[in-house]
Amino acid sequence: MKNIIVKKTGITDPMEIMKILSEEGYHGVFSWYDTPNTYYPWHKHNDYEVRWIY
Repeated sequence: MKNIIVKKTGITDPMEIMKILSEEGYHGVFSWYDTPNTYYPWHKHNDYEVRWIY
């Protein structure tokens, strides 16, 4: 099982979030959102992901 790290920052500005992630070495940072009740069947991604919920 992979490690899951949870940090609570209180940061809600999307541009600040993108800046922080870029400075931490994450590349291809972008914002993603879904409409309510969006459903995805089980799947996996080949790359590491960061999910910042604000």
